[in-house]
Amino acid sequence: MAESAPSPFPLRRYLSYARFLLFETKSVLWMVALIALVNSLISFLHGSTLFWPVTFLSILLTTCTTPVFYGIFYHLIDDSYTSVFAIAKTYVPRYLWLLFRMYLPAILLSSVPAILFAGNNSGGYLEIGLVFFSMLYLYVIPLFYHTGQQHQAIAKGIRFLSCNLSASTPLLLTVLLVESSIMLLQYGRSTEEVQPTALTACVDFSVFFAASVIDLAVFIIILYVLRGSDQQSAPGVSGSKL
Repeated sequence: MAESAPSPFPLRRYLSYARFLLFETKSVLWMVALIALVNSLISFLHGSTLFWPVTFLSILLTTCTTPVFYGIFYHLIDDSYTSVFAIAKTYVPRYLWLLFRMYLPAILLSSVPAILFAGNNSGGYLEIGLVFFSMLYLYVIPLFYHTGQQHQAIAKGIRFLSCNLSASTPLLLTVLLVESSIMLLQYGRSTEEVQPTALTACVDFSVFFAASVIDLAVFIIILYVLRGSDQQSAPGVSGSKL
């Protein structure tokens, strides 16, 4: 990976690629819509014995399908797509382990202010900390798919961000917007006393669906950024891997 600051990424072109891929994989969009629909309807089960089982299944479904969606788009870009089963087998366990390594320290560090300032308007520190780490880890998961390696993916992803901070600003702001929207939605759910309605369900669905699609678009764009970075790297520094 070249250490000198590269020219700004052609994000507009990469965005058009992402839009094309998303529209060409309608089955993924339908699955994303289904997950968003389940998430938006969970609030209607509040107080029911089904609330926690359905909530758990929704989280599990989201967590396990996300690496599959990422893998589908990676292999479509790489022109090496085989099957959904092969992608799931290859990526889901490794993705979950990487996620654990990324966010266990993030959760512990983000919890420190809440513990230190307990009882002194300490709410929100954990959520804000996780949003910060989501931005810090912008390139980590795409880099894992791009290289096929977990080893040093976190360190290399953070280093790539630090070397390309200015060019990454639009992507960082997008992640900030998405993560903040989800955080505010979850916060509103936890504090709202009124009964859920069709309107609130529509708002929840719209936010979840839009956030998921934007997340996939950002992932696709970053894959193209990494591929472009490889092509600009100095000989001997990086081949097809970062």
